[in-house]
Parts: sequence; C-alpha cells; structure tokens
Amino acid sequence: MMGLTGLYQYNCYIRREKPPRKYTRPGPRASRNPQPRAGNTYSVIQRLAQTAEETRALGAALGGTAQPGDVLWLHGELAAGKTEMTKGIAAGLGCADPVSSPSFALIHEYHGGRLPLFHIDLYRLEGTAALDLGLEDYLEDDGVTVIEWGERLPRDFFPDGLEIYLACVDDGEARRLTLQARGSAGAAWLARVLAALPT
Repeated sequence: MMGLTGLYQYNCYIRREKPPRKYTRPGPRASRNPQPRAGNTYSVIQRLAQTAEETRALGAALGGTAQPGDVLWLHGELAAGKTEMTKGIAAGLGCADPVSSPSFALIHEYHGGRLPLFHIDLYRLEGTAALDLGLEDYLEDDGVTVIEWGERLPRDFFPDGLEIYLACVDDGEARRLTLQARGSAGAAWLARVLAALPT
C-alpha cells in the first residue's frame, strides 16, 4: 500500500519556435537534485512505491485519467524511475509500443494509444538550448506531454499541469513520489488520479 502527505511548489519556462523573447529574470543553473518548494499550489500528495512495478502502476493511473493537452513534469536523479513512470503512463493510455529514455533523441512520440504521448528529455541540454526545441508545439497539441529535466528551462514560466518528484529511498527499488498540481488543469488531473487509485 502507498501513503499520502506533503505540500510543495516549483517553476519553469517554455518557449515556442517564435522570435526570441527577452528574459528579465533568467533562471538559475539547474540543480542536480531538484526538490519541491513550499508555496501556493492547489494540492500535493506523496506516495511510496516499493517497486518499479508500483511506480509504473501510478503512471498507468496518470495515463488512464489523462486528457488532451495534459502536461507532466518529472523531476529526479538519474535512475530515479522517470522512464518507468513514463512506461506506466503509456500503458495507461493503451499504447503497446516499447518506451525508452529519449536522452539522445530528446523527443520520442508514441501514437498507439487513445491519446498521443510526447516524451521529452532535456538532460543533455545546457544554457538556452532547450528554448530552441519549439516545445510549446507539443504543449499546445492534443496529446499528453511528459518532460524530464524541466529544470533545464528558465523558471519564470510554467504551464498548467502536474509535477512529480521521484526520490530514491535507501538503496533499493523504493521511490518516494511527490505529486504536485499547478493550475486548474493540474488540480483536476490530480483529483482524477486520486479517484482512480485504490484506497
């Protein structure tokens, strides 16, 4: 069984392929170990996943309740379980295609489920490189967008959606999962997930 608790906040910025914007508040260099931040938010929960299977099960609940245009930001160290979470999301969307980390390709698209899934990994990008990918084209699409290492983007803008912080517990498979809603769409998605999970 998994438990619940917590309250946190985090910010990011994304730009579409348009003339470059001028930033008056550039974000600080991304942390190697991003943590949830206290502040205004709709709701936050914490769950403990004892195994990779339980991480995928939560992902399946996310995919099963996702709606067109939903955005999910995954935060966590390497091997924290971000790809396992995305595998679960794909399964919840009904996509049978194998899911792998897009660390080298940057973006993987999956179209075999009830909604398209866009899996984006910004880990290898530095400076303003992430701003040149035209990510808003995905955010404005009717699919579900999952972004890893969103800390690579400036913090003065953050689309409505959900954030999940994955943290290793000891040296085993257990992961502490902090889910935080931002904005009304994120809060609605989190509510749907909670309704779908076993009590």
